[in-house]
Amino acid sequence: MKNLIVLISALLVSAFAFAYEWDSIGPTDVQVNNFNTVFYNISIEILCTSDGFIINEGGDWIEYTYGGLPAWSAVGLDPNNILVLLGDGSWSDGVYKFNLTSHQFEVSEWVHFPNFFQYCGFDNMYYAGGFYGMWKSADGLSFTLIDYFDMKDCVAFAWFENHFVVSADNEIFCSPDSGETWVQVPIGSPLISDMSFRDDGTLYGIFPNGSNSSGLWSSNDFGENWNVEFWSLLMSSVGIDAEGNIFVGWENDGIARWDPVSQELEYFNDGLPDLNIKKITVHPDIDCINIVACTDNGAYLLTDYPVGLEEDKPGYKNYSLSNYPNPFDHKTTIVFSVDETCLTTLRVYNMPGNDLVSLFSGMAEAGHEYRFVISGTDLSEGIYYYQLQSGTKINTVKKMILVN
Repeated sequence: MKNLIVLISALLVSAFAFAYEWDSIGPTDVQVNNFNTVFYNISIEILCTSDGFIINEGGDWIEYTYGGLPAWSAVGLDPNNILVLLGDGSWSDGVYKFNLTSHQFEVSEWVHFPNFFQYCGFDNMYYAGGFYGMWKSADGLSFTLIDYFDMKDCVAFAWFENHFVVSADNEIFCSPDSGETWVQVPIGSPLISDMSFRDDGTLYGIFPNGSNSSGLWSSNDFGENWNVEFWSLLMSSVGIDAEGNIFVGWENDGIARWDPVSQELEYFNDGLPDLNIKKITVHPDIDCINIVACTDNGAYLLTDYPVGLEEDKPGYKNYSLSNYPNPFDHKTTIVFSVDETCLTTLRVYNMPGNDLVSLFSGMAEAGHEYRFVISGTDLSEGIYYYQLQSGTKINTVKKMILVN
């Protein structure tokens, strides 16, 4: 490992905090895997839970179960029926039609070890994926196995117009023609467990677990090539609101918004009762931008967050982090401060995600500025990242470029 020269000093600065509030959707004593809405003559809110699903019926949340199977996604079929993906690895796993009047279940397709179920508005087809493949249906009742994915473990699916992307068998598969033909991305693509397109066609995906490659990744060419946005362990989900804001979740560290321009994460954990994020989605029937965080203890709606970074306004962030110059050749200085005394770490990574050095680990005092001078003499030219982390309130990653 190359040696880094680090010089440390502390100066007094001031900072502020920002307040916001979460509102619960439905009961809060259940594990929510997903939040869905369907709309025909009325809008129906559905919580997919660990034991089935819960429907908002005129203000009363009514639970429905089928053998205690967990639900993972629900979409509309017609004014009288919805389709629900149920399963936990048993031979009863599959897509079920549920009648909203008789409350009867009828299997549409067996999907063992299910992972996703979506309705694609581009080709008006239903898509379901699981451990043994991926299926599609035009009517939601009769499904056909997609031969290309036969016996592949299909984990995630996303689409942007006619561009389809599937994560399966730890690889990425892309189609430029709505699934007529498929191309496997060359070895080196990230393992993606959850992904979502933004309106500009940028695809964001989560590399889960705790490897050196774990974090948020993005693709600007519909899944063919990927770049890391930032490194982070144990990520669980990614969701995008109606304004294109990118939100990411962790297994135990809550939820944050990622700004790809400033390369900053902004956490929204205060007031969120559970920080184990299962899924991030939106409520399409609310007339304002919003996100819904599905957790081990209910689903929660956030509507009062500011849109876009407003760094010129005081009170927006509870920290500061920067480096200068950037790009740099001989040396650069990393500067950070926090607005309340807390256990804090500051680390530097290289492009593959390897931890090069820990610059700071301990109690950072509120109102003090910490400076670290990094020498680039013994480092290779390229992109490096530095991450400031403090409990569940701050997890910011920024990029710096070394040019020789």
